[in-house]
Amino acid sequence: MNKFYLAHSRSDQEEVREIELRIEKDLSIDLINPFWDIDYPLRWDRRTNEDGTFRELTDDERRQIVEVEKRVIQETDGLVVLILKGNTLIGLSMEVHYAFENLHKSVFIYAQTQDIFNHPWLRMHSTFITDNLGKLIMKLQEVSD
Repeated sequence: MNKFYLAHSRSDQEEVREIELRIEKDLSIDLINPFWDIDYPLRWDRRTNEDGTFRELTDDERRQIVEVEKRVIQETDGLVVLILKGNTLIGLSMEVHYAFENLHKSVFIYAQTQDIFNHPWLRMHSTFITDNLGKLIMKLQEVSD
């Protein structure tokens, strides 16, 4: 079974989770979602204050998050990137760059908006990029067979 790291914006996590579960079920692949599937003490949902705001991380905690996520990326067959509503963040961009440039892994991107879909940096750091979710799913099925 193929295993891919699922890179996406935290602000899209609920919608991405629905897509993730559907892809996993339909294609029998494993998508490792850093917001749901990696069980480490500094996961986003464990860093909230009582009022719902995020507490500030220390440099050591930031380093731990990056190291854990880099290790998980190393252990996968590549990245599946879901960019919804044009939401991109530094973390997502760094994950794409790390997987593609440093590890020479396949990066499959679904970018919902044209400005992101046409962005030169994403186009040059992806194995496959589309603005059609169905085409992404077909490509993942093709590489998973």
